[in-house]
Amino acid sequence: MTSPGFKPGGRQRELTPVGSIPTRLRHVGMDSAKRSDMSQAATPIGHRRGEWLRVCRVHFKPFFLYLAAGVALGAGAVARDPSAWPTLLGLSLVGLLLWPFLEYAVHRGLHARARSARVRAFLHRAHGIHHAAPQAVGSIFIRFSASASLSALLFLLFASALGSWPKAAALLIGLWAGYLLYEFTHYVAHFGRPRTAWMRRRQRHHQLHHRDREDARFGVTTSLVDWLFGTQGASEKV
Repeated sequence: MTSPGFKPGGRQRELTPVGSIPTRLRHVGMDSAKRSDMSQAATPIGHRRGEWLRVCRVHFKPFFLYLAAGVALGAGAVARDPSAWPTLLGLSLVGLLLWPFLEYAVHRGLHARARSARVRAFLHRAHGIHHAAPQAVGSIFIRFSASASLSALLFLLFASALGSWPKAAALLIGLWAGYLLYEFTHYVAHFGRPRTAWMRRRQRHHQLHHRDREDARFGVTTSLVDWLFGTQGASEKV
C-alpha cells in the first residue's frame, strides 16, 4: 500500500529521525509506555560485539523465548523417536526454506489496499506505524501476540497434515529460525552497519522499500521471492 502523497518516480522521502513519532500515531491505541519504547534510540549493530543480544533484552525479549522453545521442542521430538532425527532435521530445513515465502505473503498482505475503514485501521496498527516511523525501535519488531498466535495455528495445521507432533515441531522450528533471522535482518536494515556484501544488499533493498516504493520489495531476508513474483523493483539484482 503506497503511502499518501507518494508519487512513483518522484522525490524520495526522508526517513523519520529516531525519536520523532508522528502525531497520528497517538490515535491508534498506543499507551504512553508503548510510545516511549518506540521513541528510544537504537544502537547501531556492527561496532560492538553482543549488541544484538543487548537489543533483544530491551526490545525483543521473545527472541530468547523462541530459542528456548526451539531447543525444547527439538529435544522432545528427537527423544520421542531418536531414529527419526534425519527426517526431523530435513523438515526443519524445509521450514527454513519456506520462511521467505511466509515473510513475503504476510508483508505484502499488510500493504493490501483495503476499502473498509476498520481494515485500514488494523493494517495501520499492524504495519503502517512502522512505515510512519521507520526509525523508531519499537516499530521494528513483530508483536509477540501475533507471532505466537500464528505459530500455534501453524503447529496445529502441520500436526494435522503430517499426523505427527514431532514432525510438526521440526517444521515449526525451521520457520522460527527464519523468523529470528528476519527480525535480525530487519533491525540491521534500519540501524546496522553491515560488514558483509549480502547484508548490505539486504539493507539497501529494504531501505528502497521505505524510501522509494512501498508497493514493491516485500522480501527482507531475501529478494528472491520478489523476483519470482515481479515485485523486485527497478535497478536491482537478486
